[in-house]
Amino acid sequence: MNFYNTDELRALCDALDCRAFEQQLYKPGPNAQANLTGRTYYVHPDTLRLFHSRVTDTRVLRDGAFFLIVERTALDPRNTTRGSRVVVFDLTGQTVYRPSLAETHRTSAQAIKAFYVWWNEFDPVQHYARVLASQAARGQEQADKLRALADQYSAPVQVTA
Repeated sequence: MNFYNTDELRALCDALDCRAFEQQLYKPGPNAQANLTGRTYYVHPDTLRLFHSRVTDTRVLRDGAFFLIVERTALDPRNTTRGSRVVVFDLTGQTVYRPSLAETHRTSAQAIKAFYVWWNEFDPVQHYARVLASQAARGQEQADKLRALADQYSAPVQVTA
């Protein structure tokens, strides 16, 4: 699969019932919210406020197959120290890359540099193969439950006098 091929990316989005990420707005926070609303609560204003976080940068990766945010976040509950980290989401809204608070960096540039070290080793095709297999298994499980329930409802009703 080549994510630079729009037909393949479109097929992936159709299979996952979603749309590709795109640069929608100029400001990072609203752009992250526009792209991730309905997929995750990670960048919801209330969530960001709770964790004393703000989105300082966003990027679309692999022609819309992934979405990157750089967040500046509190490293302790009282918000006395802060750090920067990159967080990457797949089309389903799941985090693909998210360092722990202990692994945050002093600057956004350092966080981005660390991310690209990881990104160069990451295999997006294998990632989406796992996502699709997982979605298929969940779909099969749901279909089995629906068939069992349909069979139960279509069984003749025994009336006793």
